Amino acid sequence: MIRDQDIQKCVELIREADCVLIGAGSGITVDAGYNYADQEAFARDYPGMVKLGFRMKAELIGYTGWSPALKWGYLAAHVNEVRFEAPPHPVYGRLLDLVKDKDYFVITSWIFQLTHGIGPSSSIKALSIPFRKRGSYTDPKKVPINSLISSCVIGPAT
Repeated sequence: MIRDQDIQKCVELIREADCVLIGAGSGITVDAGYNYADQEAFARDYPGMVKLGFRMKAELIGYTGWSPALKWGYLAAHVNEVRFEAPPHPVYGRLLDLVKDKDYFVITSWIFQLTHGIGPSSSIKALSIPFRKRGSYTDPKKVPINSLISSCVIGPAT
């Protein structure tokens, strides 16, 4: 269980830091309202997929048994929803407020890169470098993790 004093300690450490490396994943995305296990939202937004027996978006991650028309129809609607129609959410703004005056970098597993909604691109030093197998909705190429790691300079922890 996360306690308020633990959160406050993290905030203090971030405020005192010279630079911040943010590792973010699906937890912050769920807080922003994008829950891939939400059956009610899936039924509302994708009734045709429910008729085919699917109950949630999570079931379609890596799914291979569909026709090209169904696959691209779903992906087009879904990408439009989460990448282009997603309004800015306060959770990303709160995160940006903590680090905006620091050197920071975001490493994320988000393939739809919702960090685009946290402010003007000139104020964001790095939106995300998703470590992913499938690519992202905007860049389908695989990211070579080893080349990313070798390009980083990692010094001793302070």
